[in-house]
Amino acid sequence: VRYYLPVDQLQQQGARVVLADNQVYDLWIRFTPQDMVEYQNQPAVFLPPDTAYQQVAILELQPRPDQIVVDPDGNWLALYPTRPKQINLSAKVRVYRKPVTASPRPSLITPSDSYWQLKQDINLGVDASQSAQAAYQWVVNQLAYNYDKVNSGNNRLGAEAALKTPEFANCQEFTDLAIALWLKQGIPARRSVGLAFSDDPYIRPLSLLADTLHTWPEYWDEQINNWHPTDPTWQSTTGGVDYFSIWDLRHITWVINQSDSQYPPVPIRSQTGAKQVNLQPGDDFPVSQFRMNISPRVPWLNLPYVWLKLKFDISNPEVLASVPLEIVWPDSPDWQVQTERVQLSSLPPQAEQTIEFRARSASWLLPDQIELSINGQTTVLKLPWGYKIIRLVNWLFLLLINAIVAVGLIKLARRHWGVSVQRQ
Repeated sequence: VRYYLPVDQLQQQGARVVLADNQVYDLWIRFTPQDMVEYQNQPAVFLPPDTAYQQVAILELQPRPDQIVVDPDGNWLALYPTRPKQINLSAKVRVYRKPVTASPRPSLITPSDSYWQLKQDINLGVDASQSAQAAYQWVVNQLAYNYDKVNSGNNRLGAEAALKTPEFANCQEFTDLAIALWLKQGIPARRSVGLAFSDDPYIRPLSLLADTLHTWPEYWDEQINNWHPTDPTWQSTTGGVDYFSIWDLRHITWVINQSDSQYPPVPIRSQTGAKQVNLQPGDDFPVSQFRMNISPRVPWLNLPYVWLKLKFDISNPEVLASVPLEIVWPDSPDWQVQTERVQLSSLPPQAEQTIEFRARSASWLLPDQIELSINGQTTVLKLPWGYKIIRLVNWLFLLLINAIVAVGLIKLARRHWGVSVQRQ
């Protein structure tokens, strides 16, 4: 196969050839207590999540967390009961050039802090249909990458300050200014902080934290109905290679800032001097297997023909996130169901979530099983014998109450009857 590239185009903006549709990386991360945050009143660390452009397989996470949860921006957090001295993550990441999964349509969120605020109006000189790319190109032309900034404190300036000192920018300023312009134009946008595989730190610098982290902006693209990642920093430092129209296979998202420009924070913050991240090209990405663990929970007080709130604990034991789940509990001779359908988004590896159905047994005895349909596949859940014992205890308690009431009514009737006889 031969590829011909125009010489005049190479002289103006360079060239980048991407022949594959995806790339697999081997990733190892060592977290320290300084890298942990508080989430839901528990210590937590951020793990690289699944996005429309990447899939993450968690091969090993030691020590094991209580669970892995997803925050509203799509970030994965591993929650721990206490702060371990060290957490080691071994993972594989498959990166795609084009989106392979759908993303929920975002609302336009403009955080109140200063990083994504622009007081001045900027005329891009184009119509609204080209505003996203025009804003991106304007940022590339406006800012100049400063290679010394990372060694002089590397403070994040924000969009407004970046315009005042355009010669003192790195990836944070390129990203914040692009996001601020898009938000000002009414285009949903967000910041990705993550890893980037760079074989030349001068042409493709990683300047957010020494030679480890990088950041880039994404905007909501109505044409593809998904997020559209870009990298104005690398377009500037590579001499004009297009990082807007063609995405590469070198970027791995670690955390996403969408509803807040400062949270989540940078996922690695400790300055131990030791290498905490190792990213290398790999192969043999795990095959997705649909396997979920489901455990039903029946309330202690359960009587026949009484509506109950039955809970189901659903966990994902696989190394890959699950597909979105649609769980259906149809009516049957044993059960009458009010809540027939529950939909769940993707569950991360080792994650657990509780769902709730409202149903009642259609017989005096508690049925032996519950039959659910999960993404069209029938799953039969056997109820433990303990729940039948609980039903029997409830029956005995109910019979006892009825007996006490009946005895009371009989005594009351006899007393009333005796008084009536005496009066006669």
